[in-house]
Amino acid sequence: MKPALIILLFLTTPGPLVAQQPTITKLVADEAKSLLQIRGQFGTVTGSVLIADTTLDVVSWSDSLIVCNLPDSGRGAGGNVTVKTQDAISNERFLSVFKLDVFHSDWYFANGGNNPKGYFSWSIAFRADIGSYLGSDSLQVFEASKVSYGSALDPITSESRKVNWEDTAAHQTSGIAVSGVLNKYSRTIKLIAGMQFDNPFGAAHYSSSGYATKPFTYDTLGNIFGYWDFITIGGGMQADQNYVSGKILFPPSMINTVVVSPPKDDQIRLTRDRHSIKIHSSCDLGKTTILLYSVNGTLLSHDIVNLAVGGEYTIDVKSISAQEGFVVLQTEKGLICRKIIL
Repeated sequence: MKPALIILLFLTTPGPLVAQQPTITKLVADEAKSLLQIRGQFGTVTGSVLIADTTLDVVSWSDSLIVCNLPDSGRGAGGNVTVKTQDAISNERFLSVFKLDVFHSDWYFANGGNNPKGYFSWSIAFRADIGSYLGSDSLQVFEASKVSYGSALDPITSESRKVNWEDTAAHQTSGIAVSGVLNKYSRTIKLIAGMQFDNPFGAAHYSSSGYATKPFTYDTLGNIFGYWDFITIGGGMQADQNYVSGKILFPPSMINTVVVSPPKDDQIRLTRDRHSIKIHSSCDLGKTTILLYSVNGTLLSHDIVNLAVGGEYTIDVKSISAQEGFVVLQTEKGLICRKIIL
């Protein structure tokens, strides 16, 4: 008799399940529809979405895409975004708010010089995720948010107009439409701003006005580096022709702060040698916190000094590997940020 073949089956029971942590990889604001798209991995069971301490209404939820209603202004309109599921909370991703002032003027030549014909200003806001990018995902097309508006002034008749936001996909008889491209690789912005009037405006009978900005830059610390163009008028004097300025609220850096009345650029000078960075000041900054950050927001050094007129301070960087970084001065007169090669 052959021996019986005995087969033993070992049944194993799985250990305790580990909850999958939701992950946010990208935020996209749809300003025309007041919606926020959140991309990443979230699981299929609907959870909740917060901007800071404000819970957003979820419109749709899937494992890779969440769509929420997005307030146009006020609480929940921008800041750190998190996704919560039953068992876990995601990483933070910042929805930054760009606030821009754009000015454009129209001129005509007469009586031996240039004369103003029309002044046009746009107060623009839009929201974007300016965190780390992935390859071709560095370009983001956007349009202005609904709190944006424009104004026009005729210097000849003193007539003025104010026009409000309109959807760039729609055509109305009066309003502003602003769209643009944000390049997260080069950290540049290009805007196309338009303004149209329901009735002819001013002595020149404008029915519309538009301005395409030159590319201008920003950084992830809240700074927007705009520009200023001048035109020569009678007597060799100069007047404003075009300018762009602004700031970023809720930048994704570790120091979520915004520039407030910084000293002029030429009043602070940085020099670099092999082992140190020297900060030279030609104005009295008073008590100053000097912070050195890597380009991804890691704090490398921290010190507090008193920078007076003609003051100089040295940062020792011989132990820091070569990389791009930022020197940030938190002063009694505002915040100053400079990009530097460490």
